Amino acid sequence: AKDAKWEKIAQPFQRRALTATYNDGKIYILGGLDGEGKSHQKVDILDVASGKWSQGSEFPGKGVGFSPASTTHKGSVVVSTLEGGLYRLNAKSNAWEKVGESGTKRMVHRIVPFQGYVLLVGGASKGGPFTEIEAVPVSEKGEPITSAKE
Repeated sequence: AKDAKWEKIAQPFQRRALTATYNDGKIYILGGLDGEGKSHQKVDILDVASGKWSQGSEFPGKGVGFSPASTTHKGSVVVSTLEGGLYRLNAKSNAWEKVGESGTKRMVHRIVPFQGYVLLVGGASKGGPFTEIEAVPVSEKGEPITSAKE
């Protein structure tokens, strides 16, 4: 646009080492560390049109909020965690389902959608860096992990 400009939008949280993805007019901010270094599985959602924030259901796992990876795959938000699980957020953003499992436990990696798969790219583990790409199939029908919150 001719008159395009950046606009500042206040966010209701402070976290680092998080991941973000865009889906259907919303930006999803997942995981990260707070100012005290505590890991979170929180999901904050920004509706781009209205500029309003809401919260989605926290993604599954324990202590896996440090530097997960996320993407949009076939119209759904998908997150890959340090435990190796691959999870999909439902359309209402109030529950997760397990849709895959990585053969490696990674953090600080990237995730790329590719047909019926997601590609896990690079990253690190307690054993060192990863240089290979892993293709993880994404199940059409997932296993429910969290119950929906109203």
